[in-house]
Amino acid sequence: MSTEPKDLTTTEIPLTPPQAIEQYKAKLNDLENLGSRQSSMTTYYVSIISALLGLLTFKKRSLFEIDTTALFMVCSAGFMICLLLFSNLNFFQACSARS
Repeated sequence: MSTEPKDLTTTEIPLTPPQAIEQYKAKLNDLENLGSRQSSMTTYYVSIISALLGLLTFKKRSLFEIDTTALFMVCSAGFMICLLLFSNLNFFQACSARS
């Protein structure tokens, strides 16, 4: 009696050429969707960072006259958004590398 787990990544039945082509088309479609999601996510994060910078530039005072608490909060929010962007970019890079 064998106690080895079955390898679920291989198929028992060989694919015919039309089935293989359809699987290839589906995989390309998934990669295309992945790329469009990544670009829309990047655009979203960049627009949020631009809005945060816009908050600082529309002040009537210079950067040195802005309340340090407000400046710290805006900079912290920008830093956190940059970390989220970096994390998501790594995720999409790993997804595209697996494909």
